[in-house]
Amino acid sequence: MKKYLFTGLVAVLMMGACKKDYTAGFNTSLSNYYLNQSITFNNTSTGGTSSWDFGDGAKSTDKSPSHSYNQPGDYNVTLTDGSSVATQKVTIYHGTAAFKVDNETGVNLSLFTFSADASDYEIDYIDQGTVNASTQGTVYYTTDSTIYVGGTLPGTDSTFLVAPPNYPYVLTKNTVNTLSIDGNTNIYILNSLPDKKTKVQNLQSKALARKTNMVKMLAKHTVQ
Repeated sequence: MKKYLFTGLVAVLMMGACKKDYTAGFNTSLSNYYLNQSITFNNTSTGGTSSWDFGDGAKSTDKSPSHSYNQPGDYNVTLTDGSSVATQKVTIYHGTAAFKVDNETGVNLSLFTFSADASDYEIDYIDQGTVNASTQGTVYYTTDSTIYVGGTLPGTDSTFLVAPPNYPYVLTKNTVNTLSIDGNTNIYILNSLPDKKTKVQNLQSKALARKTNMVKMLAKHTVQ
């Protein structure tokens, strides 16, 4: 009888030793991400099971999965390891890239930006307002892959558009792109502002004969 009692006690103790209180945990390299950017969730849990809920209806049982989001917003990501649960919020920006205009000309400039659709018509026009000399404008998020930059020459009604080799600026995904204008930037002089009925290539063709250098135009038009 004593032998059976001793054996049962050992079994209970062994079961208790095997039953651990696992702690769920994970991290990511960033807290903010872009649309469709792949995010790796690094599992730091002490247990051996993983049940992920990414907050957008997608789930995974991989140990350290990767996931991307196709809609902007805040998402609560949950990892369950046994009875332990860890939650972390990730924020998805309203774009696959971001950009800001950098005015390095030495004078204040009224600027605008836009992109072009598959048919080459102007879209996503943004009035950047006045970007002061040696400063950078507001950061904007976008799903566009290229951005055109233009503005108004100080003291005039003349509209310009940044010309090649900067025309247009090609955006790198998943980062903030700086679109710089300085005295060496080539520009086209335009008759009018682009609008939704404007084909970008037509705009360029009409302005080709008036391609010039930013520093020359500023020297000619800037009010002293």
